[in-house]
Amino acid sequence: MGADDYLSKPFSMEELLARMRSLLRRQSAVKEAVLEHRGIKLDLIARTVHLAGEPVDLTSREFALLEIFMQNVGRILSRKLICEKCWSSHYDHEANLLDVYMSRLRAKFEAIPGPPVFKTLRGVGYQLL
Repeated sequence: MGADDYLSKPFSMEELLARMRSLLRRQSAVKEAVLEHRGIKLDLIARTVHLAGEPVDLTSREFALLEIFMQNVGRILSRKLICEKCWSSHYDHEANLLDVYMSRLRAKFEAIPGPPVFKTLRGVGYQLL
């Protein structure tokens, strides 16, 4: 239903107020419906992706993974963070499932000659260049 936080009893009023302020900050930010970077166009509402004007077919998991990168262009994202956003929080981020999905994304977005789109930082995570 959209819940992303939980506060167990007993709790302090300061903690409750801090979490409420945090929620308000997150909701007040204007969110873009279309994200664009280096010829990749990701439409969050229509759930479509285009590369250099051509449609790209992505699975729902690949779309979620690309969305995380497009919202954090240039930032190094840890394996743990990526796995928590794409899979359940109980997912083992040491498993190679993330590597498989990154390989699929690379195959789809690095088919056009040019500099790489994703960078792997061994032992750390990934980065959208």
